[in-house]
Amino acid sequence: MIRGIFFDLYGTLLVYGDMQAAMREQMSTMQRYVVNKGCAISTEMLTSYFQTVTSRPAPPSMDGTSRFERQLDDVCREIGLTLNDYEISELADQCVNGWQRHITLDPQAIPVLKSLNTSFKTALITNFDYPIHVQRTLRTLELAPLLNATFISGAVGCAKPDRRIFDMALSKTGLQAVEVIFVGDSIEDIQGALAAGMLPVYICRPSAAPLNLGALPTVKVIRELGELVEWLSGKKPA
Repeated sequence: MIRGIFFDLYGTLLVYGDMQAAMREQMSTMQRYVVNKGCAISTEMLTSYFQTVTSRPAPPSMDGTSRFERQLDDVCREIGLTLNDYEISELADQCVNGWQRHITLDPQAIPVLKSLNTSFKTALITNFDYPIHVQRTLRTLELAPLLNATFISGAVGCAKPDRRIFDMALSKTGLQAVEVIFVGDSIEDIQGALAAGMLPVYICRPSAAPLNLGALPTVKVIRELGELVEWLSGKKPA
């Protein structure tokens, strides 16, 4: 019996736009900020530093700062700029806000969540290195009240496909893995759900390149969120 529907966020409840443009805006936003703080550097050179830093494993936080903030701090130090904690947080906000402008709420997300909430527990499991941004986004888009639990990798210390983040959501909702469907758009979503014992549902949007699912016959494929409601109508708990 299915009693819970858990969701990924980016690419699932939220729809990607032009992500190359999103990255360009993020880097131009960062470049304007550091130039304003006295560091003369081109967007191209700053992008190179950013890519180098973010490709390295990030050390664990010793002071509660997010991984993204620590990465930005490392970038600034490598270009010879020292920012205080407030400035790093301000820079992080501006960078992710510029990136977020290229991502929209799926128009079916809220109606689907409202429909599912009448019969199922819902939760969000997302990989993101700046948790406060996800929390703000969920409130701004009015998704937060429609979710029984939210787990963000940057806040809990593990990320999909690690099954531990799925187990946390199960513990919080009081559900067993066999009672839960996980809806996502990436191979990490599918692998993590399978590792945790959940039934994965892959949302393959017409605008996105489809994943190679290989020999994964248990994966259900949908094209839009609205398909969930009809499919689950026969899986409501007693």
